[in-house]
Amino acid sequence: MATPNIDEKPVLRKATLVLALALVMPLVFLFTYSNWKQLSLNDAVQRLTLYERSVQNEVEKARSLSFHIGKQANIVNILQSGRSAVALREDIRRLSAPVDGGDIYLFDKMGQFLGKSSRSDEPQPAQIEETARNYFSAFAAGATYSFLEFDAETGDPCYFSLTAVTDLNGSVLGVVAIALPLGTLEKSWAHPSQKIFVTDENGVVVLSSDPDWRGQNISGIQDASVVAPSDGNLWHGEPTEALPIVNARSEEVKFFGQRHFYVHDRIDGQRWDIHYLVPDDIVHGTAIAYTLLAMAFVLMIWVVLNQNNARLVTEQLKRKQRDLLLFQSLNTKLESEINERNAAEKELKDAQHQLERANKLAALGQLASSVTHELGQPITAIRSYLTAVEISGGTLENSNTLPKLQSLAERMQKILEELKFFARPAPIKLENIEVGRSLTASLDLLRPNIVNADVTVRVTQDKSPKCVCGDRTRLEQVFTNIIRNAIDVMAETDHRELEIQVEAQSNRILIRFMDQGPGFGDISLDTLTEPFYTTRASGNGMGLGLAITAEIVKEHRGYLMALNREGRGAVMAVSLPLYVSEGYHG
Repeated sequence: MATPNIDEKPVLRKATLVLALALVMPLVFLFTYSNWKQLSLNDAVQRLTLYERSVQNEVEKARSLSFHIGKQANIVNILQSGRSAVALREDIRRLSAPVDGGDIYLFDKMGQFLGKSSRSDEPQPAQIEETARNYFSAFAAGATYSFLEFDAETGDPCYFSLTAVTDLNGSVLGVVAIALPLGTLEKSWAHPSQKIFVTDENGVVVLSSDPDWRGQNISGIQDASVVAPSDGNLWHGEPTEALPIVNARSEEVKFFGQRHFYVHDRIDGQRWDIHYLVPDDIVHGTAIAYTLLAMAFVLMIWVVLNQNNARLVTEQLKRKQRDLLLFQSLNTKLESEINERNAAEKELKDAQHQLERANKLAALGQLASSVTHELGQPITAIRSYLTAVEISGGTLENSNTLPKLQSLAERMQKILEELKFFARPAPIKLENIEVGRSLTASLDLLRPNIVNADVTVRVTQDKSPKCVCGDRTRLEQVFTNIIRNAIDVMAETDHRELEIQVEAQSNRILIRFMDQGPGFGDISLDTLTEPFYTTRASGNGMGLGLAITAEIVKEHRGYLMALNREGRGAVMAVSLPLYVSEGYHG
């Protein structure tokens, strides 16, 4: 590979820097803008909730005051006194203490204005008197009605809440109205970094951080959750104009041509929507600032790297030379270790092959010895019986030797069948097997052994049948082998009792065989199920019974357990999965 010229390297580094800036800076801008946008939206939602609660508090305050003042006895006395409006004014003023900054208006039951708490002599709003006249026909006595009105001179919004005044008999005496000005609330919203307004049930702005927006509709907002302006809606008798606000996205609008982040919500208890807008330029400027900072940081790193480049290159060359020498040394050492390891692995493989061969020869020798011993005894006996018959000059049919020869032949056949199980196991024939019946079949088969050994057998199981899925012959062979072993180990004991328990546990069935023999001692289950292992005297078995039992149980997805009983005896347990209509469980 050709090495670039020294003069070409600075140009290459500059090109790399420009490419990196071109790729990374837009990603930095987008990442910063996205994060700050989400922060601004989260802050907007929190602020919207605060402003929404402030409107709710004023509304609830007016409603609560009108309701409680309308229930006061002083109001009832004023309406029942029949005095003139001038005489009533001082009495009404005494009731205005709880109304912070608001006024109390009082009307008779015909809707005629009686007086108010304010000391000014300006006339009451016409809508209040008109609403008071219509109150009794539109609302039930004791109900509360409210609306928003604007001061004719100042233009400030005022929230009115009307409540009927009744006597003890429930008769309507008049109407009390609480007027709370909302101008102070509106002024608290004014801030260059935010825009807030409230629209009524007709989609017309009624409260706003900028008073000039009042009376304009929000037809530019296309959102199903916001009340749209109704056709022909009027504001103080004039058609409403559209506020210059248009949806850009679900969370963005264009307001007076500038992009804003936009959130809104329905005010609880009112058919009003509150809207909150934050200018996009703050987030946009922040993203640009972070992008410029990132660019400056990259440039600073590039300058530092260029200044130290020569020194770093020299140090790197020296380091590479040292590393090369070290690598050559390590490589030589590694080659030597690999050769040693290959030689060791070859020796290990040879030893493993020799060990496997020795194990096979040992197993073959053990098998040959066991087969020779087990088959030698019946063969010797057969020869003896035949010689006796020959000497006596009789025939097999006329002597009692034939049953003995048949017994010896059956013994030899059993030995061969046990060996055949390990050499070539027969396929399993699966069927639904009731465990109780298989146990009974095994006990019936061993009944002569049980009687001859004077063993008492007790079987404990539930009345409901317990079924497993498996090969009936092989499972009966498992039970037969375990029961025969239990009978044999109790031959030298005084108390010969075998207890068999069948118990269902969740999705499995557990069969315990508990004898009164000497127990297993320190012998493990793995040793007991090892082929050709036996604790019996020579000629009483090859040690394949439990090995065959373990294999059959394993084929049926079960497992064996061997435990010593407290005091005396042993427990051999078989756990198998229960069978239901769908198949195995467990």
